[in-house]
Amino acid sequence: MKKFCIALLMLAVISFTAAAQSGVKAGEGWMYGYKSSKLNFTYDYTVRMLDNSVKVFRSKIYADTDKRKSYLIMVDKDLDRNDPKREQKIYVDQTVSITRIQQDMRGDYPVMGAATDSCWLFGVVKGKINAYSNVPEVLITSDEQLRVFQVDDGAMAPVSYAALAPVIKADRAADKQLQKKRLYRAIAKFNDNYLRRAIDKAQ
Repeated sequence: MKKFCIALLMLAVISFTAAAQSGVKAGEGWMYGYKSSKLNFTYDYTVRMLDNSVKVFRSKIYADTDKRKSYLIMVDKDLDRNDPKREQKIYVDQTVSITRIQQDMRGDYPVMGAATDSCWLFGVVKGKINAYSNVPEVLITSDEQLRVFQVDDGAMAPVSYAALAPVIKADRAADKQLQKKRLYRAIAKFNDNYLRRAIDKAQ
């Protein structure tokens, strides 16, 4: 059973990574929240490189505004502090994904960010509608944290009123939130109602 669960997790990672790298751009908000102490903590990241090698090190996410790319900093503590090779920047386009472990009331679970053109996208909302953020925090405090969404395993699209409206309009309660431009609340309400209907139907 454990091997089966691991296999499912790896399949989900591969599927999400492929979708994230399929040409969807993070948009102008790709560096949103990087300077916030509430949205961009320092974590132990497991980094899968393009050559499939794995590096594990502690960093937060940084923004290179000239290259318009996110990066991590890997510190080699065996080298002298004055050694220019002590700190190495690992850019998003050098990686396949980065993963950290979230610890909360639900237990310990991985939060994976798939590499895109400019940033890593983390799955922060899961349900009928999945939504992804460029910052690694699972607690959503504003709509600006959400960059793209997908319905089930479909294509990704930027999080916006126009893109969400065709999906959410059939759910009155969720659409009410959307009309108020509360995008995250609209997604959450839609997912809650969809799950509730699925449970009722199964009973």
